[in-house]
Amino acid sequence: MYTLICYVSPDLKSSISSEIPFCSDLGVIKGKQTNEAPTIYAIKKLYNEGKRLDRIIAIITKESGYDTYKRRVEGFCSQNGLVAPFFDNDIFMETTASSADMLKEIIKKLTPDDRIIIETTGGPRTAVTTLTLLSRFLHRTGKHVVFSTYADYDKDNCKGVITVTQDHQLFDLLEATSVFLSTGNTDKIKEACSGLDIPNIDEFLTAPIDFINSILVCNTSTVEDNAKKLKKAIIDMEIMEYNETTANAVIFRYILVNEIKEKMSFINCTHKYPIIDIARWCINNGYLQQAVTIINEKIVHLKDKCDRQVNLLEEYDLHAVQCLRNSINHAAGRAYVDNRKTPVQYRERIKVEIDSMLCDPDKIEAFLNIKLDTISKILNII
Repeated sequence: MYTLICYVSPDLKSSISSEIPFCSDLGVIKGKQTNEAPTIYAIKKLYNEGKRLDRIIAIITKESGYDTYKRRVEGFCSQNGLVAPFFDNDIFMETTASSADMLKEIIKKLTPDDRIIIETTGGPRTAVTTLTLLSRFLHRTGKHVVFSTYADYDKDNCKGVITVTQDHQLFDLLEATSVFLSTGNTDKIKEACSGLDIPNIDEFLTAPIDFINSILVCNTSTVEDNAKKLKKAIIDMEIMEYNETTANAVIFRYILVNEIKEKMSFINCTHKYPIIDIARWCINNGYLQQAVTIINEKIVHLKDKCDRQVNLLEEYDLHAVQCLRNSINHAAGRAYVDNRKTPVQYRERIKVEIDSMLCDPDKIEAFLNIKLDTISKILNII
């Protein structure tokens, strides 16, 4: 069932007596009442796709021009041989009603089968914001928001009914950016940016995904190469020339690229051991299993200028790091101390220490940071 939700505005001022034309992708649409033209737009758009607008949930106040709105929409349908939508006009709001009150009443009327159209022209500014945000919540909870509209009342420029689906896509991009900044996961960014007409964008979006994937599967043999590719992709995108013709493209160039650069802080490494910065990044972003694997497999034994392997930690710490890594990988929830490799004089101490860390991830983070600090001092990079 296709359902349109709108906040019905008062009738237009009497000084505007003639019908105002609205240009859209469906041609010129005319209307007198604020919500009329965008509603007709929705009816025509669905009709052209072999569908129909089944229901209108109208939010009304004492001042709303609801009768005019309903009469003119029904008149349009009658004149064009279309079935008029059912007007579900039970939502009456005082003009001082809160967004919470409005949301509560709308949600009561929604069904799992609704495919929703949001008409954001009418009502106070808070209503417009609430309806727009509602569409995002509905979308994220499995409801289908088909599109959203806004009517630009500009007689001279004839801008008319404007779909604001692009702005809703901007919400997707902002949400994807938030997910990336909190987790480092770039899958949603790739999805949100898939329609942008920007040269080499696929390569740019693939680079952070490849890096994250190498981190997630603890592929220590590729993580440094993927970090270098990511750095190059960011530099290339920063100097790329293209026109920002959409809101998404503007956000992409001026915010998202810079946020990825800031998030992937290891790409700013100026010393010869970027793997240490990558391990630190893993710790700071909650990838503790990956961090301890990188430290154990790539960092505690580094080659010096004479191409010799040098132990960067004392013997006890070397065994503690290895046992911690094995304990996490075994996922047994308790310390896993290899009796064949761990010297007997260290075993019990390491077991107690690791058991304590496994009960408190903050202790793992602190332990790993201390070991990286020790290594960094030895290598003279802090």
